[in-house]
Amino acid sequence: MEDIIQLLNKRAYNELIEVAKLKLSLKYNKDIAVYLVCGYIEIGDLNNAEKEVNILLKKEPKDVWIKFLKARIFYMKKEFQETINILLKCLSMFKNKIPIKIKVSIYNLLAATYKVLGDSNTSSKYYLMAYKSADNDKERAIEYSNYLFCINYLDNMNDKEVFEAHYRYDSIYKNLNILNNTGRKKNSKIKIGYISPDFRKHVVVFFSFKFLADYDKNKFEVICYARGNEDDISIQLKNMVNGWKNISCCSDDEAALIIKEDNIDILFDLSGHTANSCLPILARKPAPIQISGIGYFNTTGLKAVDYFLTDINCDPIGENDNLFTEKLLRLPHSHFCYTASDKMPDVCEIVPSYRNGYITFGSFNNFTKVNDEMLKIWREILQKVDNSKLILKSNVFDSFYGREIINTRLKKLGFNLSQIELRGFTSDYLGEYNEIDVALDTYPYPGGGTTCDALYMGVPVVSLIGQRHGSRFGYSILKNLGMEECIANSSEEYIKKTIMLASDKKKLLNLRKNLRKNMEESPLMNGKLYMECVEKEYLKIYQEYINKENRKNIISELAPLVETFHQGNEYILNSLEKGDFSKGVEQVINDTIVGLDYILDILANESHDIIDFIIYIRKNYLKFKECIENSSNNCEFNHGDFLNLLKILKNEG
Repeated sequence: MEDIIQLLNKRAYNELIEVAKLKLSLKYNKDIAVYLVCGYIEIGDLNNAEKEVNILLKKEPKDVWIKFLKARIFYMKKEFQETINILLKCLSMFKNKIPIKIKVSIYNLLAATYKVLGDSNTSSKYYLMAYKSADNDKERAIEYSNYLFCINYLDNMNDKEVFEAHYRYDSIYKNLNILNNTGRKKNSKIKIGYISPDFRKHVVVFFSFKFLADYDKNKFEVICYARGNEDDISIQLKNMVNGWKNISCCSDDEAALIIKEDNIDILFDLSGHTANSCLPILARKPAPIQISGIGYFNTTGLKAVDYFLTDINCDPIGENDNLFTEKLLRLPHSHFCYTASDKMPDVCEIVPSYRNGYITFGSFNNFTKVNDEMLKIWREILQKVDNSKLILKSNVFDSFYGREIINTRLKKLGFNLSQIELRGFTSDYLGEYNEIDVALDTYPYPGGGTTCDALYMGVPVVSLIGQRHGSRFGYSILKNLGMEECIANSSEEYIKKTIMLASDKKKLLNLRKNLRKNMEESPLMNGKLYMECVEKEYLKIYQEYINKENRKNIISELAPLVETFHQGNEYILNSLEKGDFSKGVEQVINDTIVGLDYILDILANESHDIIDFIIYIRKNYLKFKECIENSSNNCEFNHGDFLNLLKILKNEG
């Protein structure tokens, strides 16, 4: 058995299958048979996985884990209703007898299934149940991140509630030991670390490509930490940067230690609460400055993350700061730079409605983003635009079962199904934009990569905007293109603007011909401008960090001096009360004044409050001096002034 477990941990699934089959041919063993099923699942051989799990269930009809594995196979086959039926039956049949780990897995798979089907309310409920059922912090972090990601889809949670849910994430790490970043060696260049599970063919790469391709090599050194599978794009990225480390097989502690030992100055997380999140690594604070952004549309809620990258459109100055635990780094144009795929097809400059005689709307967004309120808006548009069609493209439509469930949902909402075409996911989907007249964005979780792809293919996108960062992503994209006619502030305006655009054939033709060029000339694709703005922020926050560290060093040096002044102050007051106006007392006063002048000189760049307080103390010492000269003990001084100064310097008061 140990050899099979070792193969599983090494992810040597094909070898595991062969070893398990050999052992089972000699003698039946339930655990080995289960590992065989798991091996087939991991390599995607669903036919053999289903065959073996059915054999197992005949022998072990009451084993809840084997039933779960069957549900997982159905999920991978995209037989979603059957997946739900098995899992709900497990919960009702076994109830409180289900081991914790299996119960978490059941809740997780239920949540994932409902999410694919676009039922984010039910999905988020089960993710939260998985989090509450988990018995260790690692699983709690995973399931709570799943929950947080899912609630971004909801239109029945307000911005404050969404923020408060994110804010609670940090409590998972309350007992975590944070790495110590004091006494770091200064690098010759600012060392930037980018960490992501998606350094491969993934939308995050198309938004962050310029980070790796166009950084200033005279000022910065870049190391990438990949926490996921690699492909041809990964190889391309490796050749652009100073260092590349795949930390997929590392624990969170091990990965954090690797980053710390690399002496990274600024660690930029590109995952947020997405799948295979890197936030548990950042929670350990492996770098003194930590940023998140690009890959996730909301605050991390993690106190160890110092900054969040945004722009003035997603988060206007003076707005939304209260919806983040991080400080906002606002870029003046766009917080990402879009890089089009090198396999982007040519734009067909003939507007589809010219060929078809009717308008074709489309949404290629993940259907999880499509809630019932959005569907009702789309239904009204279809009803008001004669003979119009709507093409929906997403992986939920890959299977007959997925299409049936969504068609039932659409029918209940009053859609004329003859106007709807459901298409499954295909890797070469970009050319299908040549069939779309107007793309329809989702809300409150809008498109990112899909919006940019549509625009680059000459298809205008109508987007509804909200208040929080994520719901303004489409707004930022369109604003940078000067396409205010596609930005809607309400459902009614969304419908009105979509219909107006659909009826303006001349406008559609003009956009079809010019949108790609407009994008390439806009801040959305201006890599040089983008990196200048990003690196300006890097330099600023790095200098702030250096200043803060210098201040800490100064405070550590000044603290003993201020403590001495406090003791001298007690000596002076006691001496004056006793009528002691000797040269020795006068010398202590003069030495303190000189010391205060020294502190004022060192802290010249500190806030006015600190400077004013020191000047106030200095004035009192000048009064002491007058008391000595006049042999008068009529002097008042607060015994705690130096202690208060120490607290102010240490930011304790």
